[in-house]
Amino acid sequence: MALTLDNFKQAISPEILDRGRRYYTRGHVVDLSLDDEAEWSAVVEGTELYDVRVVQAGSGQLLASCTCPYDYGPICKHIAATLYAIEEAFPEYRSGRRPKPAKPRRTRADRLREALQAAPPAQLVDLLLELADDDRDIMNRLLLRLNAVGEKPADYRQLVRDALRSSGRHGFLDYRTTMQAATRVLPILHQAGDALPSQPQKALAIYQAVFELSAAAMAHADDSSGMLGGIVEEALDGLRQCRDRLPPAERDRFFAYLLKQTANEHVVGWDWRWSLFDIAVELADDESRRAALEAMLEACRPEAAERKEDDWSRRYLDKRIDQVRLTIILTYDGEAAALDFMLANRRHDDFRRQLIAYYLDHDDLDTAEQLAREGLVDAEQTRAYGHITTYREWLLMIAQRRGDTSSAIAAARKLWLGQGEPKYLDLLRENIPAAEWASFRETLLADKACRPDMAARLLAADGLWPRLLELALRSPYLIGSYRDELETRFPDEIADLYARIVVKTLEKTTDRGTYQNAAATLRRMKKLGHAAQAEALARDFIARFPQRRAMVEELRRVLG
Repeated sequence: MALTLDNFKQAISPEILDRGRRYYTRGHVVDLSLDDEAEWSAVVEGTELYDVRVVQAGSGQLLASCTCPYDYGPICKHIAATLYAIEEAFPEYRSGRRPKPAKPRRTRADRLREALQAAPPAQLVDLLLELADDDRDIMNRLLLRLNAVGEKPADYRQLVRDALRSSGRHGFLDYRTTMQAATRVLPILHQAGDALPSQPQKALAIYQAVFELSAAAMAHADDSSGMLGGIVEEALDGLRQCRDRLPPAERDRFFAYLLKQTANEHVVGWDWRWSLFDIAVELADDESRRAALEAMLEACRPEAAERKEDDWSRRYLDKRIDQVRLTIILTYDGEAAALDFMLANRRHDDFRRQLIAYYLDHDDLDTAEQLAREGLVDAEQTRAYGHITTYREWLLMIAQRRGDTSSAIAAARKLWLGQGEPKYLDLLRENIPAAEWASFRETLLADKACRPDMAARLLAADGLWPRLLELALRSPYLIGSYRDELETRFPDEIADLYARIVVKTLEKTTDRGTYQNAAATLRRMKKLGHAAQAEALARDFIARFPQRRAMVEELRRVLG
């Protein structure tokens, strides 16, 4: 039902309407104005002051929004209260009848603008100072707008700290407060971006303050929206841009800062830590800095042994450390040294896969195959099924590039039994002589890894419908994929199977969706020439379970 001024009392749920009426009668609609032709704004006093906007389309339909966090429907009590206020203050807009155009009304914003323009500058200064004294957020916004925060990093830290200050209990930032905090920090980040081209030191001070304090706030925040985490990521990107603009005299200090932050308790355990290391790599361009960076990286390793988590967390930490070390080597020592490092540390699956791709690009198929077989063994031992498939696909590719049909068949066979994807079955058909295919097919069907759905696909592809029927009778879920072929060839057998499925289903199930499926199955039985059997089943279940109203309704449609 479209919402209008005539029907809102019927269109809004009684509970919300009653709350809105009480809000209105108790004076909670503290400001209502017609801002434009058929566009209203209001301020409604609730837990906080909420802004409501209502727009009336030419048809009389209303579009309404409110800044409150109500998530259970399109209309909240604040909107309902505003509609009561509009109904009383602007009766001429009911039934979509708009008054004839008159002299445009001055909005509250218009009146404020005129008053500010007429006020003496000294009075405006006093007014802004008074507002800033009463509201710290207004003070910080004015300082930002007027570029008057200061030059010291401590000034920006205080600004960010104020923006992140919690209004929740015990210092916890709930979902809504976290979004508000992130929204308040964003203009501070924007000022850093403005300062970056000409004042990189100032931008750096802002990015550092935002990064450190926002990362710390994440420990006591519900950041389900991802907004605060996005602030941290944006600050990290700002630090990266500052690195490339700082004068040489500042690089040592910034490098030391980055290393210190990698040990920050609010950073350890997040991927931000590795972003800091990555930023530091470009600054490790002399022997002392590189040694300090590598020492800090190695200092991270004992943490893995001290943790009580499973092996995955230790392997992950070990991998991240070596990924940064690889970046250092590639940046300063070259590709050959990087290859040697990856070969020495190919226990990391990422390194091994990079090496395989490298050696394939350079036509070193022997080394690529050796690495792929090593990776396959490791993946099978750790049951990393996605990696198993990747390594087998590489082995298949290598065999094809060599023209090794026997190895290609062996690899494709493993892949088909592991994945069941048609492309591997097609490849087998292409490479196995027609005279040998029937025998090979039977070895596939006999393999324990050949699931019923894979067997059905293989039998259907070869037109072995009687055997597929036998399989479907044992595994009825397969019917759906081959329904038309089996119904055409074996109508009596499939009808009997449908009957068993309906009986088994209706004896245990009590939801309408399943009743509808059972009724559809009975109708298919009738099309197969088994109408009497289908209707007998329907009557039997109606008689046995008359209390199941939904079932009775669906089965009566079969009889009708």
